Amino acid sequence: MTETDSQSLQASAIDPQLLQAYLATEYTVLGQRPFRLCIDTFSPELLALYHTHGVRCAAFISTSNPFSQRFDDAENERRQQAFEQNAFLWAGGDAVVRLVLVR
Repeated sequence: MTETDSQSLQASAIDPQLLQAYLATEYTVLGQRPFRLCIDTFSPELLALYHTHGVRCAAFISTSNPFSQRFDDAENERRQQAFEQNAFLWAGGDAVVRLVLVR
């Protein structure tokens, strides 16, 4: 981890234990050939997806409804109000996955 990354983690409003959980998690990418992403790690599977889709970067954002279940309007609104984004995963052309903090 770079000094800047370390400083960002220390300055974050996110609970330190939650940050550690984010960093330790293996994030599953679903599709024809599911694979896992780990923070600060090169992903050959992700790089292969870049080539397949003609892209040079990717962002992964998780919400409280990862399998796109249908909810009525009231429940959908309640969930949107409760959703608070802490971070997301970003990978540039090198296909190394980074945790980007937004709080």
